[in-house]
Amino acid sequence: MSESLITTLKIILIVFDVLIILSIICYAFKGFRKGLIHTSLVLASRILPLLLILLFIKPIGKIIIHAHIPYDEEVLTEEVSISGIVKTEIANNYFDGNLDELIQTKLDLLIDDFLISMVGIVLYIVFAIFVFLILSPLIRLIFRLTLPFAKAKEHHLLSRILGGCLGVCSYFVLFVVLILPVYGALETGKVIINEAATYDANLNETKEVVNSITDSSVTLKLTSHLGKTKEGKFGLGAKYFGQNLSIKTEYGKINIIKELDAIGAYLPRAIELFQNFTKEDRDINYMVDELNEEDINSIIAYFAKSKIIKVAYPTLMNILKVKEEHIDLIKRSNLNYDELITIDINQDLEQSQAFFVTVLKIAKEIDLNNVSIEAILTNQNIKLNISNALDEGFNLEISEKGLSKILICYLDDLLKENNFEHLMGLIDIDYLKNDLADDFLTLADIYTTLDENGVIAYFANENPNLSITDELRTKLNHAIDQLFGLKLLENQEKKLVQTAFMFTDYDQEKLNQMLNENIDWHQEVDSVAKMAVSVLELIIEAKLNQDDMTAMLENNHIVDILTDVIDETFKMQLSEKYFVPLVIQYLEDYLNHHNLSEFVGIITPNYLQHFFTSDFHLLVNNYKIIKELKIVEYFQNKEENRIEVTPEFELKLQEAINGILSMKLVENHENIFIKKIFSFMPEEININVEEMLKEDIDWQVELHSLGTTLKEAMVFIIDTDLNPDELSVLLDNQKARTRLPILMEQIFQLQISEKYLAPIVIDYLEKMFVNTSFDEMVNYITPSYLKNEFTKDIDTIFDIYDLSKELKLEEHFDSTNQYQLDLNVEANEMKFRDFVNKILSLRLICSHEKELITKILELTKMDQIISFDASSLDAVDWESERANLVDISVELVKLSNIDHVFSDNYLEASNYLEISNQFAATFDALVQSQVTSEYAFQIITEMLKSTGYQVQLSDDDKQTIIENTAVWEFEILTKVSKKGLALFAEDEEGNIDFEKIQGEEITSLMLLASDGVIASKLCGAILNDMLGVNGLNMLPVDESTNLPLYDFTLPTTLKTQAISIGTTFNLAKNIKNLDINHMTTNDIDELKQNIEAFDRNDMDYNFVEDVFNTIISGNTSMKIDDTTNWQEEASTITSVLEAYQNTSDKENFNIQDDESLSNMVKHSELAKTFLEYLGLIK
Repeated sequence: MSESLITTLKIILIVFDVLIILSIICYAFKGFRKGLIHTSLVLASRILPLLLILLFIKPIGKIIIHAHIPYDEEVLTEEVSISGIVKTEIANNYFDGNLDELIQTKLDLLIDDFLISMVGIVLYIVFAIFVFLILSPLIRLIFRLTLPFAKAKEHHLLSRILGGCLGVCSYFVLFVVLILPVYGALETGKVIINEAATYDANLNETKEVVNSITDSSVTLKLTSHLGKTKEGKFGLGAKYFGQNLSIKTEYGKINIIKELDAIGAYLPRAIELFQNFTKEDRDINYMVDELNEEDINSIIAYFAKSKIIKVAYPTLMNILKVKEEHIDLIKRSNLNYDELITIDINQDLEQSQAFFVTVLKIAKEIDLNNVSIEAILTNQNIKLNISNALDEGFNLEISEKGLSKILICYLDDLLKENNFEHLMGLIDIDYLKNDLADDFLTLADIYTTLDENGVIAYFANENPNLSITDELRTKLNHAIDQLFGLKLLENQEKKLVQTAFMFTDYDQEKLNQMLNENIDWHQEVDSVAKMAVSVLELIIEAKLNQDDMTAMLENNHIVDILTDVIDETFKMQLSEKYFVPLVIQYLEDYLNHHNLSEFVGIITPNYLQHFFTSDFHLLVNNYKIIKELKIVEYFQNKEENRIEVTPEFELKLQEAINGILSMKLVENHENIFIKKIFSFMPEEININVEEMLKEDIDWQVELHSLGTTLKEAMVFIIDTDLNPDELSVLLDNQKARTRLPILMEQIFQLQISEKYLAPIVIDYLEKMFVNTSFDEMVNYITPSYLKNEFTKDIDTIFDIYDLSKELKLEEHFDSTNQYQLDLNVEANEMKFRDFVNKILSLRLICSHEKELITKILELTKMDQIISFDASSLDAVDWESERANLVDISVELVKLSNIDHVFSDNYLEASNYLEISNQFAATFDALVQSQVTSEYAFQIITEMLKSTGYQVQLSDDDKQTIIENTAVWEFEILTKVSKKGLALFAEDEEGNIDFEKIQGEEITSLMLLASDGVIASKLCGAILNDMLGVNGLNMLPVDESTNLPLYDFTLPTTLKTQAISIGTTFNLAKNIKNLDINHMTTNDIDELKQNIEAFDRNDMDYNFVEDVFNTIISGNTSMKIDDTTNWQEEASTITSVLEAYQNTSDKENFNIQDDESLSNMVKHSELAKTFLEYLGLIK
């Protein structure tokens, strides 16, 4: 604003001041001049019309605001008026266009009152001007014309003085009616700007300008100070201005300026607080700290006197009444609005001062940025203040008639939403008004007790080590007494019980039936209260919040408490009919949750009432034993919780098992416990327990036997550190060797063992003996054997295993392993003999000896040689055969260890003599046994394979071989085989070069072979093959059978004919190979020598005759005997051959031409036949 304008405005105000003063002087002078009567008439002409105007302003204003007026250039309806337009706009904005709702709130009347007031101000000013300018002069004129005393005349001094005074009064009427409101408006504006500038710095300049202008007006200063209270902000002018702006309503008259003036004293403080609160770095705690009780008192004092509050309150109630259709909670609260409207809200606010001060105290004590229930309930000041606030708040009339009902309805909604309808109505207005504060303090005390003693922290998992001391127990008992002494719970025992059962799955119909029981409910709940601390102690000490029974079972004190609680529970009036089924249901849920569903249904009310506590003590005591023995820990982690098994350990474990099985619950439910015991077995153990339980046996006795077996099994597992995946290692475990017989004996004392447990044991034994000497013998194990014989065999079995391991038999018999057991070492042989002897002594082997022999033959690979048929061995006395079988096993292993023993031609091996010797030793062992004697001769067949010949042995031959011993026979056989094959060796084309063979060699071979039965058979076969029709074809043949005439397989034949056949072979060889046309002198000499060689005393001439007849002519008439002159015969033959050799005409050679030769031939039958064979004689 420019300085010139400011100056102008200042001048105007000064001029007005001057004019006012002049006007006062003029009116005083005029009254002095006109006198008392005239001046009185002037004053009356102004006051009377103004009074009349005041009477008619409201009716006229009402007419105006309801008069039809154009709106948006047209008349909307007959109802449209200023009032209608305003109401319509308000209805559109706040009542969704529903004018009827606005009317129902009576807000239409308040609008009309406001509009009439506004129109009345305008009418008042207009009529006042009209009165002063027009009507008042007319009235004075009429007065002068009609009233005689109103005519002008001389006035005495008193009349003039009084007239002057009335003139001044007449001006004051004018001033008050027309001028004072203007100054009041200026004052109001100035005050508002000055106060606003304290909040908004942007208004400081405006403030200075306004103060600069208004300070120049003496009249404004005067009217501003007159009528101004000590704490007020407005003077006479502003108040009068406000009076003119007052709104008259059904509920009172509102003077806005007066209302502002009433709060003016607190306005600077309010502005200060507002400025502080709106700073960015201020939080809620700071704001609360800034407030003080004086602030609350000032605000409440203002509201308690405020006409605005008094008028607004009933209007708000009417609005709420209309709007409750849209606010479900308010609607269902069933508020009585007629009562609410009648409340003296100002008085209620005045009474609420203590409430708000208390709330401020609470707010100051609390960290509003981090509100903590714990901090609230453990602070004594806060608790007391909250209690006071509840008491003070709910004792206000508006709380009693309105807010309490809404709160109760809201709480009922929460209860209904959470299925606690039965608690609806528990909290009523009387409780809120009279008992809530006390109950709050009680609950806070309970919370404090629980918090100070760590109970709350325990349930928040922040104090896991909480324990109940005697002091804490006393405090908790007191807390329980306080809880059940709450006014809220007084005479509400049924609802308490119903609420408690809401947290269970208890049948609702059953619950309703229970609640209808005619019992002393107070006594019943009192019983529960007495047990509450014990139950809480159980929860805390036994960690039941995690369903963990461990702590309970380990704590004697807690066990005693639990027992007492159970006993006390069953003494309650509702116990047998309701609580016992509930406990049963809980136990069954617990059993189902912990995979113990088999026991569901066996817990009966009778058992719970009469036997449960005793059984529980049994369970606890025996659990402690198990805990002391660390059984559970061991099975959870064997590596970290190893246990040393002692006699004391075994006794305690058996005691614990027997104790558990002696529980009353077990009685007549043995089948269920047995079923559960078997459920812990591995899945691969497939026992039909249901079928087993149908067996007609005494299950009570069987269960206790099973308990003893269970103890032995556990001891076995613990002491041996059993790993089910490595059962074979148990064989090396000395403890297992000690424990296994005991366990087996106990298992097979069970009546169910042979039919149901034996297959399991067999399976485990198979796994235990896998890859050992017993891996196949396990197949012989039967339930009957396990029951009756196994424990007798077990020590021997372990000895056998040790020997097997020491001798490395698994490695020896493993074809992929290079290790060989050398039984030529005496110590090894003795251990192996012991090994086999122990196997044969096993009861397990009884009736399975045949399979054992077959297995031995297989392991030693002798099954490649011997085709063993065990079907004919049923009558064998195996006990008497044991020593023989041991010998056989030793020799078979020795044999299997020799290189090339199973080759196609052992004779070609460098160690053929070793092989032969061991074959012999094996044969001798085999023939000594009734079991294998007949199969021993299959070794001969194997040995003969190397020669390519097979022989037939008669029983006499076999007996002779046995008598000779195989050592003797096989040595000769091997020599004969080796020599014979070398003698008659074939060339690459399969031909035998007989020229290289000497008859003496054949003689030597025959003589060698004749010392052994087998060698004789082989030699005979060779001779028949080599010298017979398939070879040299020199052996005589029986014409009737076409078989060799002489049996060279007989030792006697070989011996007697050895020289004969050797000598004959040399001659036959010469004859077969002699070429007369190309023979040399040496050939003739050799022939002569071979013939002369027959001249011996040990020559069998019959055999020689047969051979000669076979070779030369086939004429059996040629006779050779001991009279034959072999020298002469040789000389004759050689002479003829020489003659033939010397003749030049060989084609015409004729012996007859030479008389001497002819005579020699004539006297020699052999020579003649031979020469005929050569073609030299015809």
